[in-house]
Amino acid sequence: MRHGDGEDTDRPEIDRRDLRVLLLDSVPQDKIRWGAKVEKLHRQDDGTMSIRFADGNTEAGFRLVVGADGAWSKARSLVSCLDRCTSDYA
Repeated sequence: MRHGDGEDTDRPEIDRRDLRVLLLDSVPQDKIRWGAKVEKLHRQDDGTMSIRFADGNTEAGFRLVVGADGAWSKARSLVSCLDRCTSDYA
């Protein structure tokens, strides 16, 4: 990825506005869980993700999980071993 300073990195960041538009335009609305608190994410043997929510419900079979909870995202460690980055990128 290329940051505003022109430096190439392997960090998995994208501008938040661009990501929001990209995702909302490509994901069916009934697949989005607004305001749901995630208690645990687990990668299944087939590569899909299961999610346990704070209300006790579990859903599985996701090929994409977006942790939109900021710099301390619980999903970050599943996609990158890099430390959090605090900037205009998610």
